[in-house]
Amino acid sequence: MLRNVFAKTVRDQRRSLGWWSLGLVAVIAVYVLPYRQYLDSGVLSVNTDSAIYQALGYDTTPAGYLQGTLFALLGPLLLVMMAVTTGARAIAGDEEAGTLDLVLAHPVSRTRLVAERFAALAAAVTLLGTVIWAGTVVAVAVADMGIDAGRLAAASLGLVLLALGFGTVALAAGAASGRRGLTLSVTAAVAVAAYLANTVAPQVDALKAVQKWSPFHYYLDGHPLRTGLNVGHLAVLAAIPLVMVGLALWWLNRRDIAV
Repeated sequence: MLRNVFAKTVRDQRRSLGWWSLGLVAVIAVYVLPYRQYLDSGVLSVNTDSAIYQALGYDTTPAGYLQGTLFALLGPLLLVMMAVTTGARAIAGDEEAGTLDLVLAHPVSRTRLVAERFAALAAAVTLLGTVIWAGTVVAVAVADMGIDAGRLAAASLGLVLLALGFGTVALAAGAASGRRGLTLSVTAAVAVAAYLANTVAPQVDALKAVQKWSPFHYYLDGHPLRTGLNVGHLAVLAAIPLVMVGLALWWLNRRDIAV
């Protein structure tokens, strides 16, 4: 099994992925299924002209509500959290536990280790993204929100790429430092800064250009629940994990492993 890092990593994650899946389904049920009741009771009647709601793309239409609650807030929070903790554990977690050198003592190169840990991370994030898509398709149909499965797939794909980007930031930081705590701190800071750059920076004229540096901009700005796929934005999101994996390979292959 140690020769197949991908299979072992996926096997080790199977229980946690089950719990993550159940949690995501619960969130979808709580926020999506009662949409009509929320709308009829006036709970959703807020000032959607405020900058924060505009940044989230929130309004009381089905697409606006779903984006503002699930796809712009809770979905990214949960999926990015999962991806970052998994990415931080991929290299730095093993190194701090003193097991990374044991893995590399087998016929597993550092390049292969990074590639297969990335593949396992991508598989886990994709699985949870599929859970979000499938759960939302069902909930939207039950709540009669009138959003087709293709647009939900576009939003879910963007969410998967967004989370995978931050997960690979953690993977790269762990490959560079070998310290899980530091990796989590750095990646969390990057994620928070990126989120603020997309939601707060546009409200300040001098900082509007900063928004274009945030992955959240390319995830949310195209409004996939209203317009479907934005290939250009998805390409930017897909490029981030590729660059981060390249950096992880470069850093890990050029430093000594702590034992």
